[in-house]
This record gives sequence, structure tokens and C-alpha cells, in this order.
Amino acid sequence: MPDVKALIDRRNKLKEARRTWEQTWQELAEVLTPSRADFITESSTDGERRTDKIFDSTPRQACRSLAAGIDSFLMPRNVQWFHARPRFADLLSLENVRLWSETVEQRMFNAFYARTARFGQRTGEVLRDLVTFGTGVLFIGETADAQGLLFRSFHLRDTLIAENEEGVVDTIFIDMKLTARQAMQRYGEDSLSQEVREAETKHPDRTFKFLWVVQPRRDGQVGKAGPRNMPFASFVIEVEDKRLVRESGYEEFPFAVVRWDTSSGELYGRGPGHVALPDASVLQAMGKTLLVAGQRAVDPPMWAISDGILSAPRTYPGGMTYFDGEAARRFGRPPLGELSTQAQIPLGREMQNDTREQVWGAFFRNVLQLPVNAPRMTATEVIERKEEMLRAVGPVFGQLETDFLAATVERAFGIMLRAGAFPPPPLELQGKDLDFRFESPILRAKNQIEMAGLARTLEMLLPLVQAQPDMIDNFEGDAIARAAPYAGGFPTAWLKSTDVRDAGRQARAAAAEAQQAAQLAQQGARALRDAAPVLMPQEEAPVG
Repeated sequence: MPDVKALIDRRNKLKEARRTWEQTWQELAEVLTPSRADFITESSTDGERRTDKIFDSTPRQACRSLAAGIDSFLMPRNVQWFHARPRFADLLSLENVRLWSETVEQRMFNAFYARTARFGQRTGEVLRDLVTFGTGVLFIGETADAQGLLFRSFHLRDTLIAENEEGVVDTIFIDMKLTARQAMQRYGEDSLSQEVREAETKHPDRTFKFLWVVQPRRDGQVGKAGPRNMPFASFVIEVEDKRLVRESGYEEFPFAVVRWDTSSGELYGRGPGHVALPDASVLQAMGKTLLVAGQRAVDPPMWAISDGILSAPRTYPGGMTYFDGEAARRFGRPPLGELSTQAQIPLGREMQNDTREQVWGAFFRNVLQLPVNAPRMTATEVIERKEEMLRAVGPVFGQLETDFLAATVERAFGIMLRAGAFPPPPLELQGKDLDFRFESPILRAKNQIEMAGLARTLEMLLPLVQAQPDMIDNFEGDAIARAAPYAGGFPTAWLKSTDVRDAGRQARAAAAEAQQAAQLAQQGARALRDAAPVLMPQEEAPVG
């Protein structure tokens, strides 16, 4: 039985320790993702307007653009972006292993994009949090009927994390608010307090606070069946009553906690939003100033001589303002005019555009939007731009593949395997580990760079190969031929398996040997026919 009070106390200490983060997240949300701007003060009304501080939407557009770009780069919906591979690569040459791996890939891909899984929607929310705040949280579970995968994202405001000694997040606290009706449906009458049960009857929409904790289990029996012996424990606590509502477990940590970049000693990540925050804040001040300046230029303030105007100035279209003609003759001009503000709007616009470029640069627009189809770019220039892209975002995307994609795919594979969603694995795979390889435009760009390097190398060696042909034996032709399709986006399903390839080679070699033997036999028979007159005894001449 867990110590409920200790769990609540630990949650409170973790919450207190990250107060500084929440202040920063509030500032980020106000200019980048206003819908999340409730870290410091909770919204009083759902759906209320939260854009009062927004005078320029460029930061929001840049943030959304990067999140969508990461989604399309890491998880393109029209491409099988992950592949199941046995840890020992030589097993993949076996036809039954390859077919089983392809079946696993396809069934998992279909499960991810099933309507009830909400994979695309939830990962999109996580990536927006990642780009804005530097940290995102995705839950990977299964539907209530255990017939499919289920993905959920959680507001960083409600989520607290903790790491193990290796720096891996293995503990999470999630604050939840449920109505009495929702709590009864989810946990049942016997698990809840008397207050919740009474509210479900009289005020079913009254909300109650719950705490969900997932952490490594400390008191289970390893190898014994049952949710209370799984490697990760799950507790749901009714906070006000300090009541344990549900205890269960997971075979794997069911969350993918992805962080953009972490500094030594910091638990939460920092993302592009942190880089863009100063410029994004300045941009809002600029937008407000230019808006006021533009309004003054279009509808300038007026000045008037107090004793020369007979009525209040009417500045609306068609309005008539009367003034004293004697006063106009006395002053030598009408006693009413526009007040010049000397607004430098062009200079302000130039400064604003420069700041916008700074914001877009923080969100990698110049790096991710490669003009690979531009007619004026040579193939070498395209490769150089892709090398620049890999240097800029390659390390970050590599970390996202490890912390986000790998955690998500491996957890989903475990769920589906235990649910019997795959056919039995071949004997060669039983007891063997299975790895997942991820295919993305970033990886394809890397492969293209490698193939371009091979082309340059062969071009350089061509004169030497002509003088010394056996120099080409230093290259592994089969490896190059099988790697080239990845660089060009060639569907791997069109590649023959290595055993089919080898069988074809053996058949061709056998046919060549048979043909050569037939040719030798024909040559031998022809030689025997040519030698026959010489070898036969000559006829003797008749006597007489």
C-alpha cells in the first residue's frame, strides 16, 4: 500500500521547486501560445480571449510552422517512418523474418493512425509544447476495451517529472480535474469518497482534484503476474480526501517526455521559444507602437484656437465645423488644423521586419525550408545546403528520435505484442531483441550526402582505375547498391531480399556453367568429326 501523504508531499515539493520555470513559461505562452497562458493564474472562463498582449502574430506563426515542420520531418503520414529490425542484421536476410517484420510495421502504422488513437492530434500538441516551452509530454496507452492504441497529451502546467540516476525521466505526477460524474464513470462508486458520491447525485458537474502518479515500483514481486507486480506502479489519489482511488501498473514507462535541450542541473528543457522570447516580446511592443503611429498618421490629432471655433470640431465624414471668420483674418489662417507628429513609420517598419527575421531564425525557418527545387542551384549547392541543415538541426532531431519516437514506438509495440496483435514470430527471432529504425527526410538527406561523397570519390579515382582496374575491388558494391535507394527515396519494398538476390545469382552462374559446358561439348564433337578421316584406316587397292 503506497503512502498517499508522502506522494502528495513529494508532488508539492516538486511543484514549489519549479516556480521559476512557470514564470518563464507564462511569458512564453503569452506571446507564442496564448491558449496555454495559465501557468500563474488559472483562466476563469473556458474559451476566454487571451490575445490582449498580441500585436504581431509572427512569433505564433513561426512557432506553429516549426512544430508542423518537425511533425512532417519525423513522422510523415504518407511514409512508413519506422522499421522493425532484428538486432542481428543477418537475420533480416531470411525471408520469413523479413515478412514478419514488415507485418509488424504495417499493423503498428495502421494502429497509430486509427481514428480512435488520436495520434496525429496529440503529437501535434506535444510538439507545439516542445517548441514553445522546451518540454512536451505524451501518454501511450490503450483504449478501454483494449482494442487499440490511445494517445494523450498533458498540459505542462499540470505535469511534474523526476529523473533517475541516469538522467532518464521515470517518474511523473499529473494533476487532474474531474467532475463527479466523470470520476464515477472512470473509477466506480466503491473507490471514491462519500463527498464525490453525493455530488454525483446532486451536482454531477462539480469538479474534484485528483493526482495521478507513475513511478518505478519498489515493492512488487519480479516475475509474478498482476498489475501490482509490474515494473512501473500507477496510483490515482483523490487529493482532498487523501484517498487512494486506484492502483495499477505498466510493463513500460507509459510516457514519452521529450525535451529540446537540457542544461546540466536542470530538469526541464529549453526550446526555440526561449531563444525567440526577447525578440518576440520586443516585436509586440513594436507592433503596438506602429499601430498607434499608423492610426495617428491616418487620423491625425487636431489643434484649434480656443476662441476661434464656434462648435466642437466634427472629424467624421461629412462633418461641418464652424469657426469665427474674424479670428481667421486676425491669425491669417483657419483656426483649425492637423497636429504633425513627425512619425517615422518607414523606419519603424524596417526595425520591425528585422526583428521578425530574428524570430523566424530562432525557429529555424531559413534552415528547414531548403530551396532544393530552385532552378539556379546546382546539385553541389543543394548538397551543401543539406549539410548545413544537418549541422544545425541534426543533433536535435537525433535526440527527438531517441526520446520521443523510440519511446513511443517501443511502448506501442509492447502493448500490441501483449494483446496478440501480431502473428507468432519466426523461430529465428524468438528470444531475440527487436530494434526500430526511423526513416525521415533528415536521414534521407544524410544518405544523399553520403552518396554524393561516393560520386565525388569515384570521379576523383576514375583516372587511377583506368590505369589499375583492380583498384575498384576496394569498394563493397552490394552495400553501395542497397544503400543508394534510401538516398533517392526509392521504396525499399522494391528491393529484392538478399536470399532472392543470391538465388538469382546462383541460377545465372549455373546457367552460365551449363552453357559453357554445352559449348565445350559442341567444340569437342566438332573436333572429333574433323579428325575422323585421319583416324579411319585407308581402303586397300584391288588386286589384279
